[in-house]
Amino acid sequence: DPWPNSNLMSEITVDPTNSNIVWVSTNFGLFKSIDAGATWDRKLFANLTDFRLKPGSPNTVYAISDNDFFKSTDGENFIEITDILTNASGRRVIDVTPADPEVVYILTADLQANDYVYQGFYKSTDSGETFTESPNTVNIMESQQAWFDLAIAASPTNADEVYMGCLNIWKSTNGGDAFSRVNRWNVNSPSYTHADIHTLKFFNNVLYACTDGGLYTSDNGGASFTDVTENMAVTQFYRMTIGNNNAQVKCLHLFDRIN
Repeated sequence: DPWPNSNLMSEITVDPTNSNIVWVSTNFGLFKSIDAGATWDRKLFANLTDFRLKPGSPNTVYAISDNDFFKSTDGENFIEITDILTNASGRRVIDVTPADPEVVYILTADLQANDYVYQGFYKSTDSGETFTESPNTVNIMESQQAWFDLAIAASPTNADEVYMGCLNIWKSTNGGDAFSRVNRWNVNSPSYTHADIHTLKFFNNVLYACTDGGLYTSDNGGASFTDVTENMAVTQFYRMTIGNNNAQVKCLHLFDRIN
């Protein structure tokens, strides 16, 4: 059993060319299985927050911690690449795109005074060897909770189209040089999604947003989202109490669901 107790996994990916090869990033390393999860080998020891396989070349692996960026070209040996990347963050997420396999995006949140505000957005066009920092200075995190929820997704058909999420979803159409807000979690509109964006992923050119309030999808670039969990019984109950003088009187404290 390679999984120590009381530890976290941040991402899991199946090799698109071989379903027996599975990768998992954890806060105690990057693990690889070549037998569909029956056994595991640790390929990189680090407190990782995210990783990606290079589109079209799954032996090239990018992995990040809050302080480091690692790259492997053989799926076995990793080197650390610093370039201009900041050397300390409160949280980092990474993404790639089949629209241009050489592109790598990294989004970072700052840890100064535990505020987790926007720190930087970095783009590589040479498979992670060098990076350019975005001129953006807008705090697209909008909160102090990037430690809890932070996500990024690059369009599979347009390498310059990038989405990020923390409190709301933001979109860039110029490779991260500038972002515009797609929605507001407390405003009912066609582009509405619940707050606290934990995951953004594209499947079959549809953008999926996994939030504290459900799973939302958009097939039109974020112009509108559909709540696909609207009719699911996914309320989370946090607490319950019973009246001292009347056992029929009960009070529930509900978590997000959700709306």
